[in-house]
Amino acid sequence: ARTTSLDATFTFSDSEARDADTGVASVECAVTTGVASPTYANCGLTTAVTSYSYTSIATDTSLKFWLRVTDLAGNSTVVTRSWVIDNSAPLPTVLAPTGRTNTATPSVSGAAGNATGDSLTITLKIYAGASVSGSPTIVTTSRANAAASTYAEVLSTLADGTYTVTATQADDLGNSTTSAPATFTVDTTA
Repeated sequence: ARTTSLDATFTFSDSEARDADTGVASVECAVTTGVASPTYANCGLTTAVTSYSYTSIATDTSLKFWLRVTDLAGNSTVVTRSWVIDNSAPLPTVLAPTGRTNTATPSVSGAAGNATGDSLTITLKIYAGASVSGSPTIVTTSRANAAASTYAEVLSTLADGTYTVTATQADDLGNSTTSAPATFTVDTTA
């Protein structure tokens, strides 16, 4: 599972019948990063239902929750759950056009994110003038080529003049980034 939250709560229950010879002797938990081995600590009472809460100090990391329950007879069971904290947005760029172009339908292209969950949709906003201000003249989308980590989109016809373009890409967790603006000039007059 992937999440943007640094907090996780795990709820677990004991389904073993209670008598003098069985039941829970200990409930131990651990949280590890990567492939590290767990160091268990007591995380709950020996009641029928309990939970464990964890707050990560790291963002953008893979974590594993380990639960080890040992009964009064000395039998242990280990259950794990893995999750990824992902607060990194894709990082689209605008590589072209820049400078002057002699076509009224220039192609906007650049790099696109291709990490797990990154959207293949790149939103392009084209503003009249040399800065990102006011409402965009054109808002369109491009489909990223995930294998190449790129996108390209031919714009609808623009009048001669200076324009500024940005590219925005999000992921399925809501992390989003807008590229640095790129300015270009359409000049179709000989």
